[in-house]
Amino acid sequence: MDPYTPYSPYTPNAGCDEMATGLNRGQETLSTSEKVEIIEACCKIGRFGGGSGSGSLCDIDGVLCVMTNNHVISSKEVAEGATASFFSTCKKVYKFEVAFNPEKMFFTDKELDYTFVAVSEVPTLNSCAITAVRLVDEPLRCKDYIYIVQYPNGGDRKESSADVIEITDCGRFVHYACDTEYGSSGSSPVFKGNRVLALHHQRVPTKKCNRGVVMIAILADLQGKRAAYKADMDVLAEAKRKAVRKAKCKAAAEVEARRLAEKETAAKFAADVAEYKRKAGRKRVAEAQRKVAAEVEARRIAEEEAAAKREAERQRETKFKRKVSAW
Repeated sequence: MDPYTPYSPYTPNAGCDEMATGLNRGQETLSTSEKVEIIEACCKIGRFGGGSGSGSLCDIDGVLCVMTNNHVISSKEVAEGATASFFSTCKKVYKFEVAFNPEKMFFTDKELDYTFVAVSEVPTLNSCAITAVRLVDEPLRCKDYIYIVQYPNGGDRKESSADVIEITDCGRFVHYACDTEYGSSGSSPVFKGNRVLALHHQRVPTKKCNRGVVMIAILADLQGKRAAYKADMDVLAEAKRKAVRKAKCKAAAEVEARRLAEKETAAKFAADVAEYKRKAGRKRVAEAQRKVAAEVEARRIAEEEAAAKREAERQRETKFKRKVSAW
């Protein structure tokens, strides 16, 4: 497509309209290699149940994610049912479709109309990893050249370019004359040096132009949300650590209680064994004493019987001697 020729009429879109201005203009400042990188980093977003949008692959502190609008992907649930499709620029078009992983990263803001959601894997085209766009928090100026890659109406890739018209709302929004359509939401206006300084999101109802959210405002808000998220995660991590320490203390107390109970049981068993031995010893002693007493009594009886026998013998001898004397 000729970047200076509008390709579609104004098409209304509930909530966030798009506009073909017919004012595409501007001085070309991107090299062919820069354009290739931008085109391949731009993706078509398809949602479960219908609806489409555009987005760009970016890197947030080492996490690859797609930047798009809040009205394209507004929640983790929507992200879980959506996909991003990347396309190559060569004659044989390669396509790489990737799902989102909102549990890894998901930040969104309705007022600034942005969403960052992590992809489930590294997108590649023709076995080469796609280069993420550069998100830059630099101020914009009027007459800056803008180049937008988009997938209007969920169809083929379109390209549009123009100049910045004005910066509004204390530097939060930028107006430009690039043509867009429904499905272009979430595309990234690219400036010289492959710098992404804004996020396209809708038309300006009172003016014949479109509007993007300046990256300075987005990155500042994202930094605040990430800091709050990190603080929440730190609180959760500390609570988890406390819970783990409490669980460990409880487990240690239970182990100590079991050890003491086992020690008490062992001591009681040892006492029972000792008592049994004492009782068994007393019984053996009593039995030995009874046996000794019985032996003593038996010897006494035997001695008495022997004495009686000797006495009887002596009496017989005495009697016999008397008879002999009488003879």
